[in-house]
Amino acid sequence: MSVKNGGLRVECRLDSADGGSPTRATRLLQKPLEKWIDFLYGPIFRVIGFFYRSYIANRARVAKLKSNEKVAAFLRLMAILILVGWILIWFFASEESRTRLVDDVKQSIGGFGRSSDQ
Repeated sequence: MSVKNGGLRVECRLDSADGGSPTRATRLLQKPLEKWIDFLYGPIFRVIGFFYRSYIANRARVAKLKSNEKVAAFLRLMAILILVGWILIWFFASEESRTRLVDDVKQSIGGFGRSSDQ
């Protein structure tokens, strides 16, 4: 309900029937189990929702960037240059350094670097 009074706008919401958030009186009338579940797990779901919204927004930005041909070509070029750089580092490294580099990469991937003698 809205009332205009000499340029001053006053709004009054009586209930959440319009799809808004529930009023304090409605929250107080919840069942005790629902209140406990909301108290214990509500913050977790809010945090998960925050990260989900951030993930979706970032994916939309990446999709928009990748739709531009120049940006997509630049990203492909950078990925290829980084790959060639690592191949050159491995190619010119000594045998001991190669072994250590390969072992570090396997260990960072997880599970591949573990053997029975470690």
